[in-house]
Amino acid sequence: MELTRMLLAGIVTGVLFMVLDGLIGFASNRVLKRYVDLPIWRTQFNPAATAAVDLIYGLILAAIFATIHAGIPGEGLAKGVFFGVILWFLRVVMMVSSVRAMLNVPDPVLAYWLMSGLMEMLVLGGVLGLIYRG
Repeated sequence: MELTRMLLAGIVTGVLFMVLDGLIGFASNRVLKRYVDLPIWRTQFNPAATAAVDLIYGLILAAIFATIHAGIPGEGLAKGVFFGVILWFLRVVMMVSSVRAMLNVPDPVLAYWLMSGLMEMLVLGGVLGLIYRG
């Protein structure tokens, strides 16, 4: 039963990753259009590879949450949101800080990544918390 819940949580989280990454990418076209001439952007997009990576990330996050959820404070949604904040720090804040230190990426781009990453990780963590609330 636990493996079934973990796989379900992983698939749901992976699909949410795909949807949220798509929404964030779509929104970034409006927010970041001033910076499209920077040579940091890829010129081609591989949707199949992106979907596969998001699904794998979802499965990994669900496995991590299943392993450590008993030690996370709170219940249900609150537990998931707490996990989301941890994910945000480890996945987004650390990446943005490193990019800021090493590359010449404009601060508004970094701020967008921080805020959109926070929203994404809170949603993903919250969903995991709801799936594991029982």
